[in-house]
Amino acid sequence: MCLFSRDAVGFDFLKTVCNRLEWSAEVGKVFLLHIELLLQRKEDQLVKEKIENILAAHHAGKELPFKILNWLHNILWNQAAQNFEAYEAVKEAEIYDAANIFTQFIIFKIAVSRGNTDEALAAVDALEQCVANSIAQERDPNTEEISTTAFLSLAAQFALENGQQEVAIRSLEYLAQYSEDLQQVLIALKCLIRLVISQISHVVDLEENSYRNEEMSRLLFWVKTAYGKVASPIAKEKLTLEVWTNEVQWFRKIAWNLAMQCEKCLDIMRDFFLLSFELSQLCPTEKAVLVSQKTCLLMAAAADLELGRNATDASQKAEMLTHAIEHVHGCRKIVNILKQIGDNAKDPTENLLLLYEIEAKAKLNDPSLPSVLDCMWEMPHLETKILETIASVVMEPPAHYPEIAKQTLKKAISIYLQGTTINTMKYSKCLHSFINISLPDEVLEPDMHILEEIWSFFEDALNVISRSEYPQVKILWLMTKAWNTGIFQYGEGLYVIAEKWCGLGIRFLSHLGTLKKSYEGQMTDVYKEIVANIEREKCSPPNEE
Repeated sequence: MCLFSRDAVGFDFLKTVCNRLEWSAEVGKVFLLHIELLLQRKEDQLVKEKIENILAAHHAGKELPFKILNWLHNILWNQAAQNFEAYEAVKEAEIYDAANIFTQFIIFKIAVSRGNTDEALAAVDALEQCVANSIAQERDPNTEEISTTAFLSLAAQFALENGQQEVAIRSLEYLAQYSEDLQQVLIALKCLIRLVISQISHVVDLEENSYRNEEMSRLLFWVKTAYGKVASPIAKEKLTLEVWTNEVQWFRKIAWNLAMQCEKCLDIMRDFFLLSFELSQLCPTEKAVLVSQKTCLLMAAAADLELGRNATDASQKAEMLTHAIEHVHGCRKIVNILKQIGDNAKDPTENLLLLYEIEAKAKLNDPSLPSVLDCMWEMPHLETKILETIASVVMEPPAHYPEIAKQTLKKAISIYLQGTTINTMKYSKCLHSFINISLPDEVLEPDMHILEEIWSFFEDALNVISRSEYPQVKILWLMTKAWNTGIFQYGEGLYVIAEKWCGLGIRFLSHLGTLKKSYEGQMTDVYKEIVANIEREKCSPPNEE
């Protein structure tokens, strides 16, 4: 018997078997054998028609087992991968069974191969719906014979191989959302992060900053998702300790690196630093990890403080400043732990924490602010820069603490004067600030006690001027301040006090160099008038009562 005759007999036999088993669940196996024989004979059109008829019968009531349906779609998948013309057959199959993941995956592969991004994304969404349906039907998408979540992984891989990053990202997002395999989820998240970082690394145009911030927000979400996964109690059960530790460290470092790239978006930067801190809390308590934790909280405090400064809404401002104080307290605890384990290196962190806390509490009008200052005076190495900054921030609206500002500036001035050499530029600026706060221009009638208090500071300034190079503009300002104070007292008829302060102004005049002639004549004449008035008062008989 020839080969053709044997094939004909075989097909007739299969038809007979199909008719006999028409309502049997086993008929699907016969269908598969029939289709395989047709494929061997290159009867692609007959295969297409046969599968369409089988699927139509399935939906008409002659239902086939899930396994058989998957095999039918798998055959279509293989054929479609070999021939673009089979795309129409796949679309036809979608009409009959749109919920079948094999069909959607074939459509996806063809769309990617054609470079049709929109259609590929739509196919990924359809794959996601298949996985969601599997979960809704209480089938575990990860434990079926052919895992539905595996298709999302394959989709991401295929998209990357064909240069479709946007499609790969969406596939990985769905994979991270649905997979119950912790290792697979973490790998998906790491791939997502790497892909988006590579995309935003080329963003330099200011107009694209909004896009960059949006992508940073996505990255933040993925790192948060990873933290939730590795921090869960079952994470160590599903992963070996070594793998778990490596994953935690990877996400901790990536959160840190991303924070460093967000200097123009403070809220996202803060959140990344806090995430890095939270991830580091899962790590062994080593010195390097503690130093990282300290820096994370310090940077988070700085970010919240800046956000609080710029906030226009009062409640939002208070919230940001309160968070800044919380971060300061947490950071200070870590600093103390580092001290206990022998980290005695000179570290500016304590000074910065002090500065941040004072500014935040001053802006919040926090009643505990004086106690913070008490702690400050006990610190062994107070720097003039920190003291001057504190004086500045406690006077920035809405804060207004002139006594605290004066106290800190006094301390800074004393530190300058105690040095073997005096930085006259810094000293003069500090003195200027102190006198301005003590004797503001808008105060027309200064308190005598204040005048007595600041007199010695003018005297110290004269002493410094006499033995060092002093900024001439600052000498002129000191002279003017002293002179105007005296003139005001002269107008009030307090000639003795007026002579004292105007005389002080003339002492500064002698150090003005070339500017001296511009002021000397007028000041000398007025000073003589003041002295003459004092003499007249001495000669006048006392008023009789």
